[in-house]
Amino acid sequence: MDNESDANATAIPVARSFNMSRIKGKDTKPELFVRRMLHSMGYRFRLHAPELPGTPDIVFRPRKKVVFVHGCFWHRHPGCEKTTTPKTRHEFWREKFERNVRRDHAAQEQLCEMGWSYAYSADEWESLRYRAMAISAVMVLIDQEDAKNTAPLSTHPKAATRIFQLLGHITEMPLIPAQRIAVINGYDAIDPNDLPSNEEQTAYGKDVSIPCFFDAVNLAQVAGADSIRQDLGEAQDFFADVGIAKAADPAGFDAFKTDGARQWADLVLFNETLKTYQTLPDGLT
Repeated sequence: MDNESDANATAIPVARSFNMSRIKGKDTKPELFVRRMLHSMGYRFRLHAPELPGTPDIVFRPRKKVVFVHGCFWHRHPGCEKTTTPKTRHEFWREKFERNVRRDHAAQEQLCEMGWSYAYSADEWESLRYRAMAISAVMVLIDQEDAKNTAPLSTHPKAATRIFQLLGHITEMPLIPAQRIAVINGYDAIDPNDLPSNEEQTAYGKDVSIPCFFDAVNLAQVAGADSIRQDLGEAQDFFADVGIAKAADPAGFDAFKTDGARQWADLVLFNETLKTYQTLPDGLT
């Protein structure tokens, strides 16, 4: 019995080593998907620039923009439901993942210091809106395919939920430069002097955020996806829910008015629960 246990204990790391060796560092399926999508939209780019911090997967040199296609396992996106942790050698993996996250943050800060864009530019609002429209269209298509799937627990979050999260990020984009400056300089809060003017923020909402919502509504209507249209709700309620979500206070989630925001809240709370199972002490599986 002891010999069998020893053999199993040896087999686990050997099998894991073999599996890890098969994970590609570049040209992964998600990366190829992103590249095909960008190429179909008319963009041209370079790949894997080793001279830039973090070796970005996709590089737009004239625009000084980069894209990192980070996998869930190695890069530990906050609240990601796809992130898993090996059941053995907890301390080893915890330290390894923390180093990866610190390295990602350091690369992003270096790129910012070198003058590469912060994913936001007042000169590219129209382009940003079209990209958001393309992503929303993909979400609508996924939702329609999911509707054909009758297997339990095997579908994606609702399209309206993903669009709610997408537009929440888009409404924050004018603040990204100020946020990055605060991080780089070690500030506890954003310096108001680094924020865009009130006029620019208002214009951004009028030219980008609000049109992105109605683009998603129109896509749902064209696709005949009445449920998505209903889940998005009315514009006033949708953006009021975005404001509640930005406050990041679960006590306020009961005030959500749209179904997309309500499911988003359910997922956030569920992910917080999952985190309690990702910090088990060594030896506990």
